[in-house]
Amino acid sequence: MKITASQFSVKFQVPLSKVRRNIKEFLPKSKGIYWRCGITRELTLREAQAVFIGTIFVQNLGLTFAEARKHIKIVFRSVRNKKTKIVIELQTEGFMKKV
Repeated sequence: MKITASQFSVKFQVPLSKVRRNIKEFLPKSKGIYWRCGITRELTLREAQAVFIGTIFVQNLGLTFAEARKHIKIVFRSVRNKKTKIVIELQTEGFMKKV
């Protein structure tokens, strides 16, 4: 399943300008797709999840983009390993102390 930035914006009620900014911040550059080339970037499910989680971290929790990227990696690593709990790992990183 793939989703475009405009579909993401409508689905999660986030302004399109913020979605585009967050895509640039949280995802690596796409090959062959650049600003104003006329090709719409389609996000995979994993990419959309990363942008959504990053948006929550930045908008609702007030983290910087660098901190949000770090915590996105922690969340995906924890989900992939399934051995550690996300909350425990975030606590060791000092994330829960900020909230």
